Amino acid sequence: EPLTVSVDGSLCNLITVGRLEREKRCDRLLDIAAELKKCGFAFHWYFVGDGPLREELEDKRDALGLGSCVTLTGYMENPCPLLARCRVLFPEYEGTPVTIDEAKTLGVPVIANDVGGVREQVGQGGICFDASTPSTIADIIVQSLSEE
Repeated sequence: EPLTVSVDGSLCNLITVGRLEREKRCDRLLDIAAELKKCGFAFHWYFVGDGPLREELEDKRDALGLGSCVTLTGYMENPCPLLARCRVLFPEYEGTPVTIDEAKTLGVPVIANDVGGVREQVGQGGICFDASTPSTIADIIVQSLSEE
């Protein structure tokens, strides 16, 4: 299936796939994106999915000045072509996300909050973090991706 959004291969491309709802805390992911931008990290973050918070998240993205580095794609029938060009980052609330298995199948590195059964699911092929502040999480992302 063809890629439906443009991807700049010179950037660190991050992706989060899931429903845009309050318990997923996608608003905090935008705070992390703001911290990444503040420290000069060259990235683009794709939020794939739809839900009741989409408009609120778009407004927050714009208020934080992240329009050039955060794309809310909406629902995608098959996010795998985009997923294959990104690193996967997960929100705070997940049980056993299918996207981790898809990412591992595609050989895509996973960066995830250590919640539920995520650490076991990620295994050796990714990074799990347990951090409380967006700036700490941004530091972990920058440090771990710089080591690759």
